[in-house]
Amino acid sequence: MSDYGETDFGYSNLSGRRNGPIVTLASKLSRGVREVQAQVEPYAHAWELHNRRALSTAGPLWVVLGDSMAQGVGATAYDRGWAGQLGETLPEHRLVNLSVYGGRVADVIDRQIPAMETLGVEPDLVTVIIGSNDLISRRLRSALPESLATMLERLPTGTVVGNQPGRRADALVFNQMIEHAVSDRELVLADFRDPRMRSWRGKLSPDHFHPNDLGYAGMARIMAEAIARRLHCFMLNHVKLGASGLDVSPLILGCMSYGVPDRGTHTWSLDADLARPFIQQALEAGITTFDTANVYSAGTSEEIVGRALADFARREDVVIATKVHGRMRPGPNGAGLSRAAIMTEIDGSLRRLGTDYVDLYQI
Repeated sequence: MSDYGETDFGYSNLSGRRNGPIVTLASKLSRGVREVQAQVEPYAHAWELHNRRALSTAGPLWVVLGDSMAQGVGATAYDRGWAGQLGETLPEHRLVNLSVYGGRVADVIDRQIPAMETLGVEPDLVTVIIGSNDLISRRLRSALPESLATMLERLPTGTVVGNQPGRRADALVFNQMIEHAVSDRELVLADFRDPRMRSWRGKLSPDHFHPNDLGYAGMARIMAEAIARRLHCFMLNHVKLGASGLDVSPLILGCMSYGVPDRGTHTWSLDADLARPFIQQALEAGITTFDTANVYSAGTSEEIVGRALADFARREDVVIATKVHGRMRPGPNGAGLSRAAIMTEIDGSLRRLGTDYVDLYQI
């Protein structure tokens, strides 16, 4: 606790609602459900104390909105949920967690956002994962499109919003609305449809519904990556490339220096082990546009850049530019801008880059 003591922030992390009939019955029948349910009040009170202490200190403010997963229900301790684990990677931020057990989209609108607005300071970071409880309830599902639209409209610019991993029609509609808001309102998507989130084997708590510490670690990783993208966007605001409509970072990393030294004519180029840290650091600095060419180190520049970007970024978050015209092989159509040369070389570039499209193809 800081030298300032605790504030009198009186927000409750309990919803005030009783458990529904399904949870009530499951608690009677399953010891695992009872164990997890026993965490609800202690974890809520722990976050209330944590919030008061956080608000009594100085530093960037991070506000968490959401449901029981933000409170760590199912984990071994209240701060081993995704928010608590993510907080360890953001030690400079004051974490104020306004989530509630059983939280719904309406709770974010009616309780959590108003509570955030009473803090008297604009948060530096807002995150929200919500919707699971709405989607599993037939009664709540019918009102979800309207309530979700209202919530997305009220979230501050730059809020990191998690989507839903489900493939049911209502989950797809939910995710589509979030994607539109990300595009229209400059929100940031934390995509839980990521392949790393498909398997929950060994990652669930005793109630087989909430994640355990390991499951929450995976969620924290997805949120951390989204927050990193948010910070990059704010560090380097993107600009339009001429009249093309393509958004590029103001600084572009030229990749002629990366390639296998004994391939092609660039004997001074850096191989993969030496090149990858530069590409990673560029991404961390907010550079999202990378310029290479088929002729750089006989195509090995494209290979190194493509593999690094696949490891360090999502394809949709970067702009890849490459080139055609230079000689790649002897004989007719081994260089130039004939249709045969272009079609052959774009196929080669796509294969080396490990992608099915390039954003900018240059002469």
